[in-house]
Amino acid sequence: MQEQSWCQRCRLKNRTPENHKISQNTYRVILYKGPAQNTGKLLASDVPGNWEDGARDVAQANGHSFANTLTDVVGNNNNDVKFLAYNNVPPGIPNVKTKSNGKGIIIIRTTVGQNDGAWIVHTVPGFPAARTGYSWPAAEIAKGHLLICMTIAKTQINAIAASLFHAEPFVYYNDIPETETAGMPDFKKLAEAEIPTIPPFTIIRSIKLTGAGAVPVHIYSKSAKSRYEMYKKVILKSLKKTIKVWSRRDNKLKGDCRVPERNIRLIKSPVEIAGHPTNIEADESNWIVSEPGNIFCFMDKPYAKSQATEPALAACFDQAAIFARFNTIAAQFLCFCYYQISQIRKILDAKIQMVQETQIEKENTYRAILYKGPSQDMGKFLASDAPANWVNGAAAVTADAGHSFAVALNDVVRNHINVKFFAYNNVPPGIPNVKTKSNGKGVIMISTAVGVNDGAWIVHTVPGFPAAKTGYSWPAAEIAKGHLLICMTIAETQINAIAASNRNIRNARFQKISKGQIPTTPPFTMSRTIKLTGADAVPVHIYSKSAISRYEFYNKVILKKLTKTIKVYSRRDNKLKRECRVLQRNIRLIKCPAQIVDHPTNVEADKSNWIVSEPGNIFCFMDKPYAKSQASESALSICIYKDSIFAQFNAIAAQTLANNIFTFDYHQLPRNASTLLYCIIHDSSLVIYYVRYSYCATQLLKLCISKMLILCLGMCHFVRNATHFIRTKYFLYFLWKVRAILYKGPAQNNGKLLASDSPNDWANGAAPVTQNNGHSFAVALTNVVGPHANVKFLAYNNVPPAVPNVKTKSNSKGVIIISTAQGENDGAWIVHTVPGFPAAKTGYSWPAAEIAKGHLLICMTIAETQINAVAASLIQIEPFVYYNDIPETETAGMPDFKKLAEGQIPTTPPFTTRRSIKTAAQAPVDIHIYSKSAKSKYEIYKKVIVQALKKSIKVWSRRDNKLKGDCRVYQRNIRLIKSPAQIGDHPTNIEADESNWIVSEPGNIFCFMDKPYSKNQIKEPGIAVCIDKDAIFARFNAIAAQSPEQVELLIKLE
Repeated sequence: MQEQSWCQRCRLKNRTPENHKISQNTYRVILYKGPAQNTGKLLASDVPGNWEDGARDVAQANGHSFANTLTDVVGNNNNDVKFLAYNNVPPGIPNVKTKSNGKGIIIIRTTVGQNDGAWIVHTVPGFPAARTGYSWPAAEIAKGHLLICMTIAKTQINAIAASLFHAEPFVYYNDIPETETAGMPDFKKLAEAEIPTIPPFTIIRSIKLTGAGAVPVHIYSKSAKSRYEMYKKVILKSLKKTIKVWSRRDNKLKGDCRVPERNIRLIKSPVEIAGHPTNIEADESNWIVSEPGNIFCFMDKPYAKSQATEPALAACFDQAAIFARFNTIAAQFLCFCYYQISQIRKILDAKIQMVQETQIEKENTYRAILYKGPSQDMGKFLASDAPANWVNGAAAVTADAGHSFAVALNDVVRNHINVKFFAYNNVPPGIPNVKTKSNGKGVIMISTAVGVNDGAWIVHTVPGFPAAKTGYSWPAAEIAKGHLLICMTIAETQINAIAASNRNIRNARFQKISKGQIPTTPPFTMSRTIKLTGADAVPVHIYSKSAISRYEFYNKVILKKLTKTIKVYSRRDNKLKRECRVLQRNIRLIKCPAQIVDHPTNVEADKSNWIVSEPGNIFCFMDKPYAKSQASESALSICIYKDSIFAQFNAIAAQTLANNIFTFDYHQLPRNASTLLYCIIHDSSLVIYYVRYSYCATQLLKLCISKMLILCLGMCHFVRNATHFIRTKYFLYFLWKVRAILYKGPAQNNGKLLASDSPNDWANGAAPVTQNNGHSFAVALTNVVGPHANVKFLAYNNVPPAVPNVKTKSNSKGVIIISTAQGENDGAWIVHTVPGFPAAKTGYSWPAAEIAKGHLLICMTIAETQINAVAASLIQIEPFVYYNDIPETETAGMPDFKKLAEGQIPTTPPFTTRRSIKTAAQAPVDIHIYSKSAKSKYEIYKKVIVQALKKSIKVWSRRDNKLKGDCRVYQRNIRLIKSPAQIGDHPTNIEADESNWIVSEPGNIFCFMDKPYSKNQIKEPGIAVCIDKDAIFARFNAIAAQSPEQVELLIKLE
């Protein structure tokens, strides 16, 4: 039998030459391996009608397609086979910097008279290792990968090289002799790693695969100097067809359907490869199919904005059988473009839709509110004729009759000759993938009967509901969520005022709203007033803003219009907080869970957003949650001035606002309210708060005092007694002789304590961290939060107490403490993760919001002479120093401390530093401090910590989707600890835990990190405090060992 080509070997699998002879140069193969699949799906040129199961695991060294294909690449058994291999993550070569994403191999046979060659393109990083045996990277089993083997004539490799030359691949192996590539100038440039410096920066080359049914392959490539977006500016222009894209993508590039028959349509995830599931998050492959058909393209770059400034390559096959298989995958789920949706809308005459009222001509005096809690079939009902209490809904909201809103929507979901309506919804029924910044949902209804001036306006929170003229159908998925629906009867003449407000959420007056026009000229915020019809006409004020307005809606629009404090029930992000700086203009967040009478609800599952004013009578329905993003989005609020409606929602708000906090009004405070208040209880100091008029009333008294105690003492007597402060010698002694680590899990009042005198296990904290005594760190901070003649300190925090809107790239928080007593050399350094803590000289107060989060606090006793070394590291991270009373006489001869205290930042190298100190004790502990300034572009975990420790590290930290575990360098791995975990018996998780820490492997080193494991810390300052102590290491390593992420790359050197 004639010797087989390389790609023929792919197909043979378990077949033998005796039972399956294939002529040379007729075979091409594609292997598509889904995420978490050991075997892939195979598409061969001789059986292209369907995907076949791979014969064996891709991790095995033989018995399957690509292991056989790569025999002469990974082995040394054939001196006639030579190849060039390229990969942006080459095997055995760490930290390669390249903008290319290309991976592949060009193979030729040097036998005299042979013109055989092969080109393999694939997506597997670190694969294959040249001449060292077959080894599929273990970490890549979890991901989806695509491998394509093409048989070519040796004479065609220059055309391939010309394309690759523009894609600037990283060539990690080449043993093709120059005698074989004579007269191939582009191959010579590729092999010598030249890059294109003169135009053209985009090129097209065509080759034909060898064999009887020769398949044309067109190769499109661009260099980094070309600024073209590859998919749109190169592929779309060349193919002159619509393309369907399967690829990871960012949030910047979207589907593009503006040019007919030149669309970019995004394939939705997940999909199936003939029974094997895959998804774009785990699938490393990027490919497209054309519409109309026959073209399939392998893309080396994902569909993301970044590839416009990077080299890229596409290999496009004009083959019906290959196209058909991939087009079947694409057809399972496909995003529609907005252009197509708008055409469907015109054809169906179905704009966007939603919910409303009864037969208008009969019930023009009726108003109702339905509030359905999460997982409730029936809601709670508040009607205008019985507004004193919530009543149970008459039937399940899924029933199409027998309850208020099913009746109200009767003429929306069915036909009525005299009832017409306009419906809007950001998630309209039957129209997928609508792109809009609006979150509005509602229906405007009118009666067209002669002489009738009836109308209704329903606003609600239910996506995909109601479907116009197709029958009542409550979306099944929305039963699990909380929803709010409000029906208002209005005069038909008032709908223009509604439209004028709604113009700012998507429309412009009623005729403009129906045409989908948007506001382009000021004003971009608007208020309108209407009155509900009926005997007791209720005023309704409508406030709205367009996306062009950059106002934060709750603070800049609602608060300013109402001129009152508001209490907010809404989903929220971690960016917008409550706002209490302006007297009687507070934004107070209602805690959850709450109760709608006897129906529970919570902000996570409740889709409604609403506010009540303080003082009362105003209830507002909000269409946007309390989140930072709404500042750049359109928004609408409907405020109803009705005491009975207000009372019912205010009762919900009142259930959870207090939460064990006694509040009293500002006028009850003593006139000198800026003084420090203390309370004497059982001879222990109990700090209440540092009172200022700018603080929320809810923050004034914490759990430490009861209303009854104040009433018994009397306000005057309470204030008089509260001016004293008791401390004992024990408080002063504690700080200097105890080193401790406190780890408080999310939602835990007491932390877990690891003390220097009992380091072998976590001990329960003696008291809640909110208390100002009875636990370690309250005592340690006694002379920070209170005065002491001989104790001075410097405190830094990126969110300093009582200093709003600080802008800093630092994330560090800590306190340096010294004793100024004659002859003393005592000091302490506390590092922690708690924002706004501790407040200097104003009493101990743990921020209430931080109980819900996990926090880590470490107290280290040091000699006073060591603080300059600490300061030298802190200078690099540019911390925000909010308090310093350490006298210069104590820091004479400490130039770095002087720079730290004066807020100086490093302007000349080095921009990374390492300092070492020892704790002050009989058995001193080594502490190494690593820091980098913002001018250093090093990623601190990999480029600083791993390189300094020269060990693998296990990382507990919040992280983004950009930095991953890194196992490319043997014994220098970065392994990510999975969440959740346990601190002793206290649960924690990375979402709620503010701490970032690492342990080494092998052991004995624990590091406190001030920055999370995310890409943005490359451009920001960062610090790591590494403690070389086996007992501390053992406790944190036990946490890490509960659920380490099993991602390891084993490298065998042969």
